[in-house]
Amino acid sequence: MQALNAMRLVFVCLCLILVSCSGRSSVSPERVIEYANIHGFDNVAHWADQQTIILPDNHSASRHFLIAFPEGMNGGTKPSIFQISPKESSEYNRPGKAYKIYMKDTDIHQVLEGEIFIACLDRGELTSLHLVQTAEVLDHVFETDGIKPLGAHLEDKTTTFRLWAPTAKLVNVQIYNEQLMPVRKLEMEKSRKTGVWSVSDAELNSGQYYRYKMTIFHPASRKIETYEVTDPYSFGLSANSEFSQIIDLSEPDLEPEGWTGHKRPKTGASPKDIIYRLHVGEYSAFDESQPTSLRGKFKALTNRESHSVKHLEALAQAGVTTVNILPISDFGSVNEIPMERFSLDTSIGEVCDAYELDLDICATGQAENLISSVYLSNLASEDLDKVLSYVANNDAYGQGTDALHLFVPDGSYSSNADNRSRIVETREMIQSLHELGLQVIIDLPVHFGADVGQNIGSVLDKTVPRYYFVSDPVTGNIVRGKDGPEMAIDRKMAQKIISDAREFWALNYGIDGFNLSLSNQWRNVLEDDQISADMINSAVPNKSINYLESYGNLSLRTYLNDSDTEFRKRKHINAQAALMLTPGIPLVQSGTEFNIESNRNDPDTWPFAITDWVGDEIFESLKDFITIRNSSPLFVLEQNELQQKLNIEMVNSETLVMTLNDQSELSELPDLDPRYAQIIVVFNKSKVSQKIPVNEAGKLRLHPTQVNGSDRFVRRSQIMFNHVVVPPHSTAVFVRPQ
Repeated sequence: MQALNAMRLVFVCLCLILVSCSGRSSVSPERVIEYANIHGFDNVAHWADQQTIILPDNHSASRHFLIAFPEGMNGGTKPSIFQISPKESSEYNRPGKAYKIYMKDTDIHQVLEGEIFIACLDRGELTSLHLVQTAEVLDHVFETDGIKPLGAHLEDKTTTFRLWAPTAKLVNVQIYNEQLMPVRKLEMEKSRKTGVWSVSDAELNSGQYYRYKMTIFHPASRKIETYEVTDPYSFGLSANSEFSQIIDLSEPDLEPEGWTGHKRPKTGASPKDIIYRLHVGEYSAFDESQPTSLRGKFKALTNRESHSVKHLEALAQAGVTTVNILPISDFGSVNEIPMERFSLDTSIGEVCDAYELDLDICATGQAENLISSVYLSNLASEDLDKVLSYVANNDAYGQGTDALHLFVPDGSYSSNADNRSRIVETREMIQSLHELGLQVIIDLPVHFGADVGQNIGSVLDKTVPRYYFVSDPVTGNIVRGKDGPEMAIDRKMAQKIISDAREFWALNYGIDGFNLSLSNQWRNVLEDDQISADMINSAVPNKSINYLESYGNLSLRTYLNDSDTEFRKRKHINAQAALMLTPGIPLVQSGTEFNIESNRNDPDTWPFAITDWVGDEIFESLKDFITIRNSSPLFVLEQNELQQKLNIEMVNSETLVMTLNDQSELSELPDLDPRYAQIIVVFNKSKVSQKIPVNEAGKLRLHPTQVNGSDRFVRRSQIMFNHVVVPPHSTAVFVRPQ
């Protein structure tokens, strides 16, 4: 009898195990589909690692099942069903309750290729249904360390293609000829260990085009899709990023004369750095000394006889060390084919004809006016605003933060986007800037993509759906910022593509540094035209980058708008003093050094119009402040030095005194400046002169640069026995010789 009871117990246990694994007696695909059609589902389930599912802890279901549909819930294929059970604890910070699931690796790979739900049952009734977000688990299932270089690599006459697409069911390489007609197809194989698809071929040449043809379940349509997509690791592209191109960047015809081993400035971040930030498409747009064909192009920055390049040379001679170029990697917001977009040389009439606009302005003499002349005149009318709104939707200007391909220069800045000119011309530009003595850093737009889903601008999301971008933890929708869908930079392969892009640009284009945060760490020196002691004390010299204006915002002149032209200029000069003389690395946005007013009302679309390259008082004052900054190591203190040698005092609401002491008796640190024992900077933003008490003021001298400089006002500063007097809206620098 005991043996019989034992056999019955074993039989019951086996049945329970089978039920637990299959779930067929508790939940069925038909019930799940019926429930979804009637009640819908949410996206609050997250697959955290191979054995952990995270669910909200606000429901009372007693049993939970994972249902995996290979071709989506509506695909008609039989799903796999697995029971999950509560875990005692979870190492994940995500809110909710952890559940454990046991699944073979082969099952996990297959399950991840489809649509996955968690069905919650209570007393046999299906009470809720959750679509599972799977991005996190991919970092645990597939090994990301040691992956061989991704993209198309040509070596020893053999081209090897590698694409990370772990959830794809099938991937092939479709080869195209120069006429962009399909000629061959290469079947790729997938590594179950890494999720990388690869294939090698010895019959391909540099310059040929290709795309990946993928069969994959995509959450955007909730079904199996077959489409072609460019390579996220493209090193070359056709116009408008339609096709990837096989490129060997070591080919001699891709290197400008003198490229190999060309002289580069000493690289490396330093507190002595002064950064000048420019936008390739904007900087030379109105430079009449540039041929029309070069304006807004990479090659414009190689034209040493132009006003715009001579200005860069003057900045370098004044002490600017670094050029920070806004994103130049391939982005989606500008049409790369000139004939298909508007430019500053487009006439109003051409815009009217293109969109068949029935406006009075289209039928008058104004129709012959070029967009550039209208833009510079700053005229405004209802008709004109309508015309310009059409131009803005298809013009040549975009910030470049809507990244498509991080490894290819954008074709809109090239003389020909449909061949390899973009590679050579980018290298020429960087070489030219190096020869001016300027380091080159670029913005890598790693925070946003161009698009997601199956849209034209979607690249990463087509290869690995919902992995590279942040999804709302409740709705599952892709989170969008001002510039596009937000990149999930905490994920391993997202970090890899960023790291690979940095290394690629450094090795292949000679880039000296990168801005990855798109000004998130920068500090705006100008806050309601007020320079405060707290702002200066909070600055970390080697990490804080200070600026007065940024690309896409109002110009400084517009921000400091005042009916009194001279008064506004004084405010402008004073702001530049704060930028250059306070702790931190100063960044000058191109145009800040000129008296430029923002044109029209859309600074994010229209370029700043630098038309007069002759330096006026504002530019000359900037150069003076750069000279003063570079005259003493006390202006570029390290953090520990800053705490002992810097003192800030707000004399009143409109006057700040910054004192830099280099006397050993006042500090534990040794003297840094052999020339000056003390420097006192008085920022006077008021409209009246300020009398500032200073001990032994008679030993002070106005800085030599200001004595002989361009600012006539500051020369009126007075030094008395126990005080100094600083003129209205002036920044005076007093020095005490050692």
